[in-house]
Amino acid sequence: MIGQVVSHYRIIEPLGEGGMGTVYIAEDMHLGRRVAIKFPASSSDEHHFRARFLREARAVSKLSHPHIATIYDYGETSEGNPFLVMELIEGTSLSDFMHEGQMTLVRAVEIIEAVAEALGEAHAHGIVHRDVKPSNIMINERHEVKVLDFGLAKQFKDEPAHSADPDARTLLATHTRSGAVVGTPLYLSPEQATSAPVDARSDLFALGALLYECIAGRPAFAGASVIEIGAQIIHITPQSPSQINERVPKELDRIATKALEKKPENRYQSAGEMLEDLRRARLSMSDDAHRTQRIDRAEKTAHSSALLTLSDLLQQPRFSIARLLAGVSVVVLAIGLIWWMWFRPVVHRPPPEAERWFDIGAHALREGAYFQASNALGRAVNIDEKYALAHARLAEAWSELDYGDRAKDELLRVNQLTSGRASLAKPDALYLEGITATVTRNFPLAINSYEELARLTPNKADVYVDLGRAYENDGQTEKALKSYIKATEIDQQYATAFLRAGILYGRQRELPSAKAAFEKAEAIYQAMGNVEGRGELLFQRGALLVQSGNIAEARNQLQQALELAKVTASLPLQIKAMLQLSYVFHNGGDTSQ
Repeated sequence: MIGQVVSHYRIIEPLGEGGMGTVYIAEDMHLGRRVAIKFPASSSDEHHFRARFLREARAVSKLSHPHIATIYDYGETSEGNPFLVMELIEGTSLSDFMHEGQMTLVRAVEIIEAVAEALGEAHAHGIVHRDVKPSNIMINERHEVKVLDFGLAKQFKDEPAHSADPDARTLLATHTRSGAVVGTPLYLSPEQATSAPVDARSDLFALGALLYECIAGRPAFAGASVIEIGAQIIHITPQSPSQINERVPKELDRIATKALEKKPENRYQSAGEMLEDLRRARLSMSDDAHRTQRIDRAEKTAHSSALLTLSDLLQQPRFSIARLLAGVSVVVLAIGLIWWMWFRPVVHRPPPEAERWFDIGAHALREGAYFQASNALGRAVNIDEKYALAHARLAEAWSELDYGDRAKDELLRVNQLTSGRASLAKPDALYLEGITATVTRNFPLAINSYEELARLTPNKADVYVDLGRAYENDGQTEKALKSYIKATEIDQQYATAFLRAGILYGRQRELPSAKAAFEKAEAIYQAMGNVEGRGELLFQRGALLVQSGNIAEARNQLQQALELAKVTASLPLQIKAMLQLSYVFHNGGDTSQ
């Protein structure tokens, strides 16, 4: 369509394309301005589609708010296809802004406030957005926040009249009827994910997910598949943002948690209510931010004047030796600081797509889905071969799967990339040291690394699971169990922590505690759709039942584990399950199996 004229709009270039339609940059030939023109994906019922499209366009055109992209015009091509002309926002999407690493806590809250204001305006006119996500939020060149696609994206679809909401289809399929790939549903509300009716509170759940991601630095929900993400949205309560980013104040924790409540009646009931809390939180943070800025400015002033201090002192008719030495010290410190800033190691920043696969792999690793973790982490290092932490986690996955040679190959690559860990932040360096020690079977060193990491990051459950595994490998069962229990206290939805605790309870013959821990882990794995984790749990429960003499139930559990191992193509779990089953069949006198 490039170069074509539609009505009085000349198409210049494509701006974006998706399942909802195609957007172009165009020139309004009457007014001489650039606009965005959207051609929605067509429907099988063209007459009904055009009528609904016009009805929704009229409704949204009534919205007038500084944080909402304005609708200018509606029209139809000579072929009868409808189009919408909108304000062209030139700037950066919130998605790109987050990945650029420029976000601060205050700026994050300012952006979410602006989106809340826009949602409040729409809700007052009876319009529910239903597609609040980072790519639908733009920050223009004047740093103003604009929300796109109000009330239209979901309305454009050819949805049956009886459908409560089309979003639930994204949990069951990866394509729309037109064949366009559906994006990851990280911002769907539980009612959208279950095809229940939605109202304005659904948008507030999505806004809470946005707030969480902005302040924590990662999404509230994650998984290796759309089904797994949907299961988390429906069943799993995410960690509080401050457990991921320790600088997040408790008030922001409370706001994000309330917005992400599973039941709409427990969430904020209006955008205005959430907006009031956000403003109060930001104002309380602004004081802290201003203090920090003043300290920074004072330090810069001291550094810039430090180079003049000695000459100033020498020009004075009287100066003390103490003042001279102080001046020399400041100059030396300033020169040292300049040298460090010039020659300090550059920290490698992996691309967003590699980070996304790393997060999926690390999540799978912590959940005990080691085969799935190896696949995801393998994709991360394929995208960014210099991603040292991804290589280290991949080594850990291979180690868990008993592929020792592959694990050592990955560790060799880690050592080549890190050169003594100098270019890594301390927590990452400790992680690498702990992982390397684990793979090379130096468990006392692994314990030391994870103990120090736990002191640095006391609110991270996965650190205590890693520490527990190090203790367990070193034969320190009591300390290992305490670490796993600590992890479950920090994150009550951490299935792996419950699984490992159940295994150790079983070894100590504390069978009721083992049973309870296994049941908790199983419920979480089931809710998350984590098939590999559930297979590992069934195997461990079966092994415990064998030791307890309950052969019939052990056989049932192990056979289920074997079936799930085949589903996930996890060869290590298949081998373990078959070996344990052969023992069960032999003891039962069934040598034919």
